[in-house]
Amino acid sequence: MYKIRRKSDGLFSRGGIDPPFSKRGKIYPTLGILKNHLALVKEYIEKGVNNAQSAYFNDTEIVEYVEVEANATPTSAYLKKEI
Repeated sequence: MYKIRRKSDGLFSRGGIDPPFSKRGKIYPTLGILKNHLALVKEYIEKGVNNAQSAYFNDTEIVEYVEVEANATPTSAYLKKEI
């Protein structure tokens, strides 16, 4: 999983061409989806569409997350504990 983090304040992109940034941000589940997003942003910057700014690339970094299985509980046992 991937997120785009702004280096200046540590906030994460919420997606889009001129994205807002927040503590949680948007998760890009695959590298392919992230690359497609970045290609579109680059294209918009080059065309000057929507006031897209190259600062998006200059002040951001890609953060990669690794999903790790921590525990497995049978669903029936979990439901008995929660009800």
